[in-house]
Amino acid sequence: MSWVWRALSSAGLLVAGLGLFWFAQGVGLVTVEPILCAGSCEPVQAPSPQWQITGALTALAGATAGILAARRARSRRGPQ
Repeated sequence: MSWVWRALSSAGLLVAGLGLFWFAQGVGLVTVEPILCAGSCEPVQAPSPQWQITGALTALAGATAGILAARRARSRRGPQ
């Protein structure tokens, strides 16, 4: 697997993890106080359908990107 496809696969995994974190925040499994704010910041109060949907879509997009990158890398490698 070339380093480009590994990087894309890793980035997909990272984005999927971030999406799962956002989903967990929206459901109320995880609560994190705001760290860096440029205004009046408030923590996400669960349940938050916005964060649930955003997290689910982000996790799906990241997982899809990671899987496609891994498949592409395997197909370029050829039979062994």
